[in-house]
Parts: sequence; structure tokens; C-alpha cells
Amino acid sequence: MSSGVVRCCLLLIVLFWVSESVADDVGGVQSTVDVEGAQRHLRSGVTLFAERNFEAALVEFEVSFDRMPSASALQNIAICQTKLFRYVDAVETLEQLRARFGSVLSVEDSRQVDDALRSLARFVLTLTVRVVPSTAG
Repeated sequence: MSSGVVRCCLLLIVLFWVSESVADDVGGVQSTVDVEGAQRHLRSGVTLFAERNFEAALVEFEVSFDRMPSASALQNIAICQTKLFRYVDAVETLEQLRARFGSVLSVEDSRQVDDALRSLARFVLTLTVRVVPSTAG
């Protein structure tokens, strides 16, 4: 495992209780946030992760994020996806983390997300296919 992915895994602890905005502003209306439920699922995910049950931990982190969108939940989702070799999903999750919560991440957390993205880039390939009509000369 690369050092970037290891650093990313360490963020599981660092971002566990990050303070952040917990409500989404959707069309000017604040959505209802289940803070207690989200924290319960986040704690359960951390326990499952420690037991190396990454699939179950991923489910718990996803439920936590659904109940209370947070940088820590997205970070933990990306870590589980990486552990499960779902590199494309992990990259997409980290990009969502950066786009949605980049302004509230500390400089160090932001650097670690960038490091993890660079590390995961070794496992993800972008392929561009251009179709040329058979009549092209």
C-alpha cells in the first residue's frame, strides 16, 4: 500500500469528529439533519473498519452521510472504497469531498486528500475513444 493511501487511512481518525456545517441548503430550504443517527452510524462504521469489515463499514459511512452530509463521512467512504479496491469510486468520492467541503477543510486535510488522489491515480486510467466515420478519408 502506498504512503498516500496510508495517510488517507489515517484521516479516518483525524476527520472523525470534524466540525462542519451539517445542513444542506437545497433551493433555499434547510434539509432535516439526523445528527444523532449520523454519529451512531459513523461510530459503527469506525468499529467495523477496525475489525477490517470494510464492506459493512462502507454501508455505515454511506448511511451516516445520507443522514448528515459531512467531510468525515465522505473521507471514510473513500477509505473503505480504497480498501475494497474500488479505486474509481474512491477517486470520485474524494473529488466530491474536495468540491463540496474543500472550503472548510484544513490546509493539512486538503493536502492529504490531494496526496490520496495522486496515489489513487496510479490505479485509474482515463481512456478517450474517438470514433471516426468509415467514410472519412
